[in-house]
Amino acid sequence: TEMMSHPDLALHVQHFQPRITIGNRVTSTGGLTLAAMQAITIEDDVMLAGNVFISDGSHGLEHTEMPYKFQPMSRIAPVTIRRGCWIGQNVVVLPGVTIGEMAIVGANSVVTSDIPARSVAIGAPARIVKRWDAALGAWRRVDQPVTAD
Repeated sequence: TEMMSHPDLALHVQHFQPRITIGNRVTSTGGLTLAAMQAITIEDDVMLAGNVFISDGSHGLEHTEMPYKFQPMSRIAPVTIRRGCWIGQNVVVLPGVTIGEMAIVGANSVVTSDIPARSVAIGAPARIVKRWDAALGAWRRVDQPVTAD
């Protein structure tokens, strides 16, 4: 803890009562990091690839004269990953995000906002590129026009 203590300043110590909830049959390969200050919920049957990072808070950045590691945690908001999702390799999920049921987040994505159920999101920041079309029984690109029969 000495490396996180400022050598000259007495800093306010934050106290958290984090809650991490992991559902049934959740699988993860190596390198899963969960950083909770408030709440992270991972529902049943979620599949997490390697090196996934999920945090419900961020280091403060309000004071540019103080090293960031000494600043209070901020932007704290719960994260929820709904049932059946697939979270790809090296994905980062940031505070306040809900990833909807059966959604897919592609490798190397940074999730900064909610992902709807049954959609595919990729990129940094992650954006929706496909949605499940129940009528067709297939994935449809979001830039693909809907055809009338």
